[in-house]
Amino acid sequence: MSNLNLSLVAGYDVDSPALGKRITLPSLSFGALLERLSNAMSAAERRRTEADVAHFIADNGGVITDELERQISRRLGM
Repeated sequence: MSNLNLSLVAGYDVDSPALGKRITLPSLSFGALLERLSNAMSAAERRRTEADVAHFIADNGGVITDELERQISRRLGM
């Protein structure tokens, strides 16, 4: 199927965009790059900790009790 046929079927132009419509990446300073990297690493650590807590709760009956909360605090340092 040619680009012309695709554009008619899809309802939009499938050819490459004009020069004025091309996407440019935002310029980041070194500090902003480090902040984004730090945020991504923090988010990954938070997701990993939440998964650990979820597995621990599931392995111990699936019901959160006071004793289970204390165990989670001791094991994960929360």
